[in-house]
Amino acid sequence: MRPLAAALVSLLVAACTSSEPAPAPATADAGTTPLQTNNPATQHVIDGLGIPARMWLLGVRATLPSALCGNEFFRTCFPRAMNDCTDHARRAFDECVAQMPDVIPRSPNASNGAEAGALLGQCSGTELQRGLERAGLRDRGTECTRMEQTLLREMAAARP
Repeated sequence: MRPLAAALVSLLVAACTSSEPAPAPATADAGTTPLQTNNPATQHVIDGLGIPARMWLLGVRATLPSALCGNEFFRTCFPRAMNDCTDHARRAFDECVAQMPDVIPRSPNASNGAEAGALLGQCSGTELQRGLERAGLRDRGTECTRMEQTLLREMAAARP
């Protein structure tokens, strides 16, 4: 049910699409703030970004994992994953950055930041859901099933 995560992420995008860069750590110069990942393909993308895009990506990468993991769908359907959820979500985000490098706005503003945040958020939510399901961490309880059915009905009703 991959569309579920994508639908949920639309609710989370606002938290991740600010055109304002994330504040740099107090001990680092904003131009040299590291954005490191264990994913070589993602690191290659990051290394090729200018400072505004790197700072925007840093802000989204810092915000999105906790937004996804705090979402009722993930808390209800993947309760056994909550201790490590932000690590899983960060890896999912890094994977999406590597898959979609052209989505990252080179000169972020409210419009292109919202669009890019939505695309990266949808991808990250879907990848997180897939990864947690592959790891066998999904709860097949009644509440999760009910939540899925409700979300699928809402998605079907929202389609043009």
